[in-house]
Formats: sequence, structure tokens, C-alpha cells
Amino acid sequence: MNRPAKCAKTGFTPTLRRPIMIRTLQSLRLIFILLVLFSHLSWGDVPPLRFGGECGVSFFFMLSGFVLSIGYGAKIEEGRFSLKTFYLKQLAKCYPLHLLTLLAFALLDLHNGYGVQAGKLLANALLLQSWIPDNGYNFSFNGVAWFLSDIMFFYLLFPWLYSAIRKMPGRALASTSAAVALLYVWLVVAVPQGLVNTVVYVFPPVRVVDFAIGILLYRLYASRHTSELRLWISHGQHRYRYALAEMLPVGLMVAVYLLYGELPKRLHATLLFMPILPAVIYAFAVLDASGGRLTRLLQNSWLTRGGGLSLEVYMTHILVIRGVTGVLVGAGIDLGYAATALACVAMTLVTALATKKYFVDKLYLALKKHVIKP
Repeated sequence: MNRPAKCAKTGFTPTLRRPIMIRTLQSLRLIFILLVLFSHLSWGDVPPLRFGGECGVSFFFMLSGFVLSIGYGAKIEEGRFSLKTFYLKQLAKCYPLHLLTLLAFALLDLHNGYGVQAGKLLANALLLQSWIPDNGYNFSFNGVAWFLSDIMFFYLLFPWLYSAIRKMPGRALASTSAAVALLYVWLVVAVPQGLVNTVVYVFPPVRVVDFAIGILLYRLYASRHTSELRLWISHGQHRYRYALAEMLPVGLMVAVYLLYGELPKRLHATLLFMPILPAVIYAFAVLDASGGRLTRLLQNSWLTRGGGLSLEVYMTHILVIRGVTGVLVGAGIDLGYAATALACVAMTLVTALATKKYFVDKLYLALKKHVIKP
């Protein structure tokens, strides 16, 4: 088969024409969504794993830009992309579940005597909570739903971001990326400490940088350089290269974890993960076709199926954690952190599976058939 011709203007080969499912990344979804879960779980003297939440959110923002580019890049470049259809499909996948969990948290607040503020409820219902510079709004009700507020904004920008990143000549892209990076670093350093969460961690126009990194990563992934790297890694006489390619991103993640607690919050809210997570995504995407032992482990069908539940796990895990820990506390039972965490993970996965099978998928198919026009 002839290699696609390299574009003289951009220095990159054309977009992949057929969307592919990268099994290693699908399994990484499960790993990183569990990190998010542990960031909201505490028991006894064991605090929440804050690293997991900040790392996990950055991973999913970047991964979204990457996989959307794989799935829709060819349509955008060929003029076959419909923003309306695309946006409605994405909304149909997540919005009904968002409303369901929002209702559940509102009812819990009423039951616990906290009351429900109409402004916060409306902002959440419209997925505008992350645009309001107030953590009381950002993390109200199902606090993790701010992610949806951001990602739906990214979806609106996706075709323009993709076209700009794919078509820009290499030197112009490098200089633009450097300028954005410098501006981003300045913002992270300059923002007042009290606004780090609401501006650096939550605000959509800031977090869109993570999403754009995913698209930029796809440009590299679709280039001839990736094909050449695959050949180098898989060279028959140098099988150790598989292990090296797998261990490098894992080692980087361990190093970041060890550094995390030593750095100011304003750095590990987002900036700490920007050099590392693209390497993790790219490495395992490249290795998916032919990798070593860790790659084959990540291609396990149970892990990939678990990765397919990432949205449902994300949206339901706080409810489940509250339920499980509430029952244990009410019954005066202390299972210890490990057993409690295992119970929360198991119950969350069961809840996510049931939610996806009996609510999310059924409603999505109905909306796709009767509301969304192809």
C-alpha cells in the first residue's frame, strides 16, 4: 500500500480516513476515571486522592480532543461535518444523565434540609455553572458536572480548532503554540490564589487549552513520524523497545505523582500535567497496534468495557460514595479504607453499568431516532 503523500505546506500526512477504536486508550479511560473517584473518597484518616481528580480531568479533556479528531477529522476536512448533528449527538449522550443526577442531588439537599437555590439550579440545568466565577456555583449539586459545562463549550469550538491546528504550517503552529503556552503560564502564576479553582481549573476558555492539546497530539499521531516510530519500536531485533516505550510514560506519571505534593496548588491544578499526559496518550495510541506486555494487558476486553462506562462512573460516583459510606457510618461499621474503597468502586461500576444499559443508551437511541437528524 502506498503511503499517503506528505503535505508540503504543513509537513504532515492527510487525516486518517477511517475512525479507529484504540483499545489501550479505552482501558486508560477506566484507570483515570477511577483516579477521579478516589479523589472524592475519604475514610478514617485517609484523605481524598486530590492528585487523581486534577490528573483525571486533564486526561479526559485532552483525550476528547484526540479521539474526536480521529472520529470526525476526515468529515471536517472533506466538508461533510455537521456541527448541529454532532452537537446534538454529544448532548444526547450526556445531558439526560446530567439532569437525572442533578435532580437526585437537589432532592437530597431538600431531604437534608439544605434547601435549593434557584440560581444555582438553573445554572446547572443549562450547563453554565463553570462560567460563573464562584466555586459555590462551579461545584454545586453534582459537583463534577462542571466538566460537562466545559466540554460542551469545547464541542462548539471543535471544528474551528481542528481546522486551524491541522491546516496551520509547522512554523506558524510552533510559534502560536509557544505564545499560548507563555500566556497560559503567566495566567497560572498571576491569578490570585482564591481564584485558582474557578479560573485555572474550571473556566472553559482556560481549559480549552487541554482540549486543543489533544487535537495537536492527533496531528502528530496522523503524521508519517508515527509510522516511522512504530517501525522503530517493532524492529525484530530490538524487542526491548516495547518495554522502553511502555515504561517511559508510566515512569513520567510516577514522577509527577511524587512531585505533586511538593508544588503549589496553582501549578498542579492543570499545568503540571500538560507535558506528561500527552506523552501517555500518544505512547499507548502508538503501541496499540503492536506493543509489549503492558499494552496487551490494556487491551483486555474487561478493561475496555469498563472504559466504556467512564461517563456513567463520572456522573454517579459521588452519589454512590455518599450512599455506601452513609450506610456504613449509620450502621457503625468500619471496614477500613481498602474494603470501603473496594465496596465503593464495585457499587459504582454496577450502578454505571445499569445506568448506561437501562437509561443512557435507551434514551440516546430514542433521541437519535426521533430528534437528531442525520
